[in-house]
Amino acid sequence: MEVNKNSFILENKRWVISSLLFSILILLPVLILISNFFSGDLLVSQKDSDWETINNDSMLLGIPNKTDADGHKKANYRGIGLSEMIDSISNNRKARCSLELSIHVLEI
Repeated sequence: MEVNKNSFILENKRWVISSLLFSILILLPVLILISNFFSGDLLVSQKDSDWETINNDSMLLGIPNKTDADGHKKANYRGIGLSEMIDSISNNRKARCSLELSIHVLEI
């Protein structure tokens, strides 16, 4: 019996891709439920000082708008950076979430 090597590889690729897609579709709702939120208190400290806790629940992007898996209200504005980038490109201005600003924040 002669086996067509190309046909065998193609069938295995289809099986692998199908299996991966099926796994993603099954796990996606679970991952969404347990996903991290961008929320919570901010911790700020000056050099050689204790950390100061700043609650951001009343700040623009800190207002709780989602409920996590434990039933706690959290702020989740994950798409805000992408939205801002799209807006800056559309309006021909520099993005607020630029690489330069990210590096500057990291340096501080």
